[in-house]
Amino acid sequence: MTEAFALVLHSHLPYARGAGRWPHGEEWVHEAILGTYLPLLGLLHDLRERGVAYQITIGLTPTLIEQLADRDIDARFIEYCDDQIHRADTDVRRFVDDGNTERGSIARFYASLYRAHRDAYLRRFDRDLVGAFASLARTGHVEILTSGATHGYLPLLDRASVHAQLAVGRRTTRRLLGVEPRGIWLPECAYAPGLEDILEMHGLTHFFTDAALLGGKRLVAEGHAFERERSGSGLAAPLIASADDTLRPYLVRESNVVAIARHDKVSGQVWSAMMGYPGEAAYREFHRKDDRSGLRYWRVTDTKTGLGAKEPYSPGAAAERVRTHAVHFVGLVRETLASHRDEHGGDALLTVTFDSELFGHWWFEGVDWLGHVLRGLAADGPSPLSVAEYLRRNAATERIDLVEGSWGKNNDHSTWSNERTAWMWSDLARMAREMGDLRAARPTDPPRVRAARQAARELLLAQSSDWPFLVTTGQAADYAVERFRSHALRFRRSLELARTGASRGTGRSGSGTFDRRLRAFGRDLAFGGNGDGRHRLFFDVDRDGLHEELIRVVDDADHRLVDDEIADVEGVVDLDQRRQVDVDRVRDVLRKGLDVHVVAGVDEHRAERLHRGRLVDEVQRHFGVGLLSEAHALEVDVKQASGERVARHAVDQRGDRVAVEALER
Repeated sequence: MTEAFALVLHSHLPYARGAGRWPHGEEWVHEAILGTYLPLLGLLHDLRERGVAYQITIGLTPTLIEQLADRDIDARFIEYCDDQIHRADTDVRRFVDDGNTERGSIARFYASLYRAHRDAYLRRFDRDLVGAFASLARTGHVEILTSGATHGYLPLLDRASVHAQLAVGRRTTRRLLGVEPRGIWLPECAYAPGLEDILEMHGLTHFFTDAALLGGKRLVAEGHAFERERSGSGLAAPLIASADDTLRPYLVRESNVVAIARHDKVSGQVWSAMMGYPGEAAYREFHRKDDRSGLRYWRVTDTKTGLGAKEPYSPGAAAERVRTHAVHFVGLVRETLASHRDEHGGDALLTVTFDSELFGHWWFEGVDWLGHVLRGLAADGPSPLSVAEYLRRNAATERIDLVEGSWGKNNDHSTWSNERTAWMWSDLARMAREMGDLRAARPTDPPRVRAARQAARELLLAQSSDWPFLVTTGQAADYAVERFRSHALRFRRSLELARTGASRGTGRSGSGTFDRRLRAFGRDLAFGGNGDGRHRLFFDVDRDGLHEELIRVVDDADHRLVDDEIADVEGVVDLDQRRQVDVDRVRDVLRKGLDVHVVAGVDEHRAERLHRGRLVDEVQRHFGVGLLSEAHALEVDVKQASGERVARHAVDQRGDRVAVEALER
């Protein structure tokens, strides 16, 4: 008899490279690297080096690893880390001057911690976090799960898009991590009957589900199209009697794909901020920050206490509670398995699933807690195994008629599909039909194939489940709406180029203009290229014809060309070649949405610049993400030897267009 414990972490961030910084945008990635991925990797590598016998399962979504492998994000993360160190050092001096020794010691703790993480990033992991995860996979300590390319909500997508999400996602995992993923984290744990057959077509053998989907009670009012396409015998498959046993993997319907349910009670001991460990009084309070530095100096105190009444944080006191809670959790795992042994007998796999970002970022002490738990289980059992290893030892033999649903509120689709997001799903359905028409047309000449490939990328990015989620929860609704609209706009511009070789409203045609408009996407958010041909977002958007339902494409060596439509259209000042633009001041204008002039002459503001860059890049990176509104145009004066011109970049609120005008003074 085999009894095992499976710890499953789901790591995901939406694609935010260059799409704003703060409060919404790329800084999400920087925060997660510093708060979660670096501490987590440090722990797992330490345990391996010390000979601790552990295995865990980690899902790394394609959009996340694309960003972790991006050289621009790498450089900007170092800047972010240096900024956090500077803030901590400044706080040390401030609190010493104020005589606040208690808070000063915490500031020194932060400064030391951030320096250690920075050193680990540069030296231990050689600025390659993707490689650090891959190393753990090669030694068998970590099982890597793939996911949908952009974390698309699969039950609400058309069949061709589901194939695209899975094919591109799996290939991205294989390319960047060097592993052949067999397991998948279904985005939002969202399942519809028949999806198991599509997973099997893509070589995937197991996924994770919410326990409620084992119960046989329909959670969604109307079945998805996948279910209606299944055979009658599949639909009539009887429910097994032990469907309430969540400590057992099940084959799904007539497939060879296995579903593993998370254990609600044991998982809830961690993820619940009100009843779980993170709500402990001694742990650091996430929501209260210092007004000047943004660092956190307070503890939870009580989950019902207002932020203004929070008491000072003590890392030492928190560390004591971490050890206590780890012992309690290990005991709970053993008790749960013992209870299952008495009631059911036989093999048992106790599975808990969490978002990786809970540990370190949201729950500051969480990574330390993980370390204590893994050491405790490795020493005295039950064995912490990867799900793949457990299934290798104990193949699933019972079948279940899994019902449609998700791990969202009420276990249905309402968190993502509701009155506030209905327009998104309508637009996605229309875009999918248009992509289907393009797929049938099969563009063959290279320029149109390039445009078709870009349309495929933009459709994938628009399908991210993050956009409707952020709208529903209100966490970053405006940002999500503008991101969705910008990808929909780029999709339709790419689609027109792929169909006709011209874009609506240009009034021009011909190979020169066509090629120039294609290059407009060269430094687009959706490409994420590094200029050396080694990395581009979704390089795998079907370079080998992955599936007949995808656009057939080839490698693109021209993905870093600058947008000629903006930079050099019929006499408009070539801002791309004028590398003297004060990008920092431009960024401030973009962030604040101020309607002001930014003077950026060839020789001006050099002393003020902290980063080199191009105005064109900044405008394009912020285009369509709500940082400029209809009433706020950014005007940049550029002195030119032949006279003075004004290049005006106006971005309307819907992100429908970028207008570039050259005005003679």
